[in-house]
Amino acid sequence: MSTLSGYPAYHPEMASSHEMPHGIMQAGFDRAFTKRLFWTAFLLHVVTVLLLMALGNGSIYEMSRDSYDYHVKSQVIAEGFLAGEINWGLWVDEGWFQFIGLVYMLFGAQMVLVLLINTILASCAAVLCYKIAGMAFDDESVARLSGLTLAWFPSAIYYTSLPLKEAPALFGALSVLYGIMIFRVGNKKGWWIWILCGLAIVASLRLYLCYVYSACTLFCLFPMRLTSGFSGLVRFGIVGAILAGGGLFLANAMGVDLSQYEAMRYFDIDYINKVRMGMNEGKTQLFKNRTDSQYSDNMLMNAYNLGMGFFYFFFSIDVTHVTRDRQLMALPEVFFFLYCFIYLIHGFWSGWKTRFHKVLPVFLFGTMIVLVYSSATTNKGTMYRWRVQALPFLIMVIVYGASVRQKGILYSLLQKFKCQLTPPLPFWNRPPVPVVTPYDEPQKRGDQS
Repeated sequence: MSTLSGYPAYHPEMASSHEMPHGIMQAGFDRAFTKRLFWTAFLLHVVTVLLLMALGNGSIYEMSRDSYDYHVKSQVIAEGFLAGEINWGLWVDEGWFQFIGLVYMLFGAQMVLVLLINTILASCAAVLCYKIAGMAFDDESVARLSGLTLAWFPSAIYYTSLPLKEAPALFGALSVLYGIMIFRVGNKKGWWIWILCGLAIVASLRLYLCYVYSACTLFCLFPMRLTSGFSGLVRFGIVGAILAGGGLFLANAMGVDLSQYEAMRYFDIDYINKVRMGMNEGKTQLFKNRTDSQYSDNMLMNAYNLGMGFFYFFFSIDVTHVTRDRQLMALPEVFFFLYCFIYLIHGFWSGWKTRFHKVLPVFLFGTMIVLVYSSATTNKGTMYRWRVQALPFLIMVIVYGASVRQKGILYSLLQKFKCQLTPPLPFWNRPPVPVVTPYDEPQKRGDQS
């Protein structure tokens, strides 16, 4: 029996299960919820922009310290476009400034257009998070709560409402993952378009992430089906070694010196130390002594540095030393990760053991983003902003972990979603309940005999 909304009728045993019937995901996503999710995220960003403008004396260019710098730099680029000065090489790694300059050239120096584009991209990112979670975990309630959590997350709303790179970077990462998930669930129509567009967006913003995402994409599209457990981890490492060794062999066979390429600087320890020292300054620096931020031959110190980065990736402020208003906004997130860290562990462990093949892209992308930023960033403020790109992956695993652990506030929210997905029939559409009278009993017994 089905309800008017097209979902199966509610059964008590369905509420106790953390998975919905697979037919729901195969039938497609709820378009009505998708629209509501998009417009919810859109309106939240519009309200945030208006509040930031009000706090910035009504000026759109005083929303943040970088807003005015972006505006001035993009105006210069727009004037260069009008003069015919186009450097296509700057579209790689510096493409966001070039894009804003192009918008200024076509429509005038109106920062509100850039904010509108960021708002649309951030709203689409929430929708992609909802769909990716649905395909990875086969659970409509997990998918919905994941999308809504990203749409309402404070730092995600704040930074994607500014004219910074965070909104397109978030959309680019989720576009790549969405294309991979389309390919892996069997519906292979258009998967490569999402991947190529996502990689192009990421390459224009942060080139080093494009290399990371490209490697993750190759792993996820590899035809060999990886299994879970220790054997799966070993096979995963073997595949990575084969791909890396094959790439180096082909490069040497073709006479290509990879060390001469700028991309290889991201694997140079001297360059990484230079970046870490440059970021380790100001009130939000991780290390009081700048030289302590460098990687060296001391393995214990290196482990300490990596651990510091990993800790401040999740808990991006020191709750005992809050000196800025922006840090106050991070307090809810600190408590969120403290409360949900056990869910993150449960979600990762259960996904690894029970649905490794489906959740591999989510785990891989999220883990690599955490490792990249934890190992390279020595500034809590920068970490807080860059963490937005990893939020969708962390949120999906956390929500799934809540459905597995079946305890806490998140699990209660999931149960409410399940009840909303399988509502009881209205009274006018319920089947009549037969009424048995005492006079019917003898006849009923006689019929049975």
